[in-house]
Amino acid sequence: MKLAGAIMVLLSCTGMGLFLSEQHKMRIIQLRELRRHMNVLYGEIRYGAAELPEALETTAIRNKGDIAPFFLLTAKKAKELEGHRFSEIWKYAMEETLKTTCLRREDKQLLEKLGDNLGFLDQKTQLATINLYIHNLEECIEEGTKEMKEKVRLYHLLGVLGGIFITIVML
Repeated sequence: MKLAGAIMVLLSCTGMGLFLSEQHKMRIIQLRELRRHMNVLYGEIRYGAAELPEALETTAIRNKGDIAPFFLLTAKKAKELEGHRFSEIWKYAMEETLKTTCLRREDKQLLEKLGDNLGFLDQKTQLATINLYIHNLEECIEEGTKEMKEKVRLYHLLGVLGGIFITIVML
């Protein structure tokens, strides 16, 4: 019976380490996905001369993944709630769709700042704002990739070693 318990503890701790390392990997994937969406949004506004809600909708349709529902909901609400502040619609869509992502608080704060600056600006300023956000996003991806390389292995080892330690203490 003790052996079965020890195996369960070891597997649980190892699983937790794997889960935490996957969270880091998913964050980088989602940040890259967000960058892809922003590049499409930039192109839609600049070359397609699309209004912001249409550009957001096209961006969501052209890109799939965990971030696409955010752009789709923002576009839908911007059309429905015409006259409301765009930043409020942006924030609402973030709260509704991004809560299940692996994005960190600082990633979401950066995205929220983008929403504060979009919507009421002219095309040139919107493009400059999106371009600045893409630049900031690339820095986050670079830093996150470095951090991921360090922490993924650490989480694997801590999971296994933590499981072994708890097992020894239990026995």
